[in-house]
Amino acid sequence: MNGEGRPVVFIVEDNEPLQEAWQAVLEDAEVEVIAAYTINEALMKFEANHPIIDVVVMDAELATKPKMLQINATLATKPNTLHLVEMMRWLGFTKPIIAASGNSNWRGDQLCAGCSHAAEKGVVVNKVLELVPVLVIQ
Repeated sequence: MNGEGRPVVFIVEDNEPLQEAWQAVLEDAEVEVIAAYTINEALMKFEANHPIIDVVVMDAELATKPKMLQINATLATKPNTLHLVEMMRWLGFTKPIIAASGNSNWRGDQLCAGCSHAAEKGVVVNKVLELVPVLVIQ
């Protein structure tokens, strides 16, 4: 929770239009959003904000360079964000982490790495909003 008592969601997603759409819906629901588009940005923002983060949404595959997005997703055999999830858990983050991917195998890999929930990208916001009331009550 932030200082105003609003839930905080950390979204790690390199698709900027999707990230912005999710953020707009969540902010309308009084949820604060912290966004990261790259692995390095995710590391820095998580380190700076993890005490107030209530839910993490973790894309399975982040482009290493903007023009490489489609090539990376096509050639990769494992999500490149698994180590981010593992690091979050290693640092003691026990709150929900949602594996977000259209690839069910990758969502499975993310769950094995430490994600607590999984969702296809089309229903990520629903999953966040499903979890947020539980957090507000606690």
